[in-house]
Amino acid sequence: MSAYFGRLKSRGQLNVDDPMMACHLFSALFKGSDIHMRCGLQVSPPASDEEIDTYVRTAVDFFLKGCCD
Repeated sequence: MSAYFGRLKSRGQLNVDDPMMACHLFSALFKGSDIHMRCGLQVSPPASDEEIDTYVRTAVDFFLKGCCD
């Protein structure tokens, strides 16, 4: 994913200083979510497809707003 972010950076489509760091931060949006933790720990009912879709769309939008001009 960092190579992909690097290509986007070189084309001026992603405004990041360090593509690898951007990759880690992007991944953390998902690995740190309560949806991921609920699934991994199996402590509550799994998230619905709609809940997952909403979370993913919101997280990607949040990331891109911070990294795109």
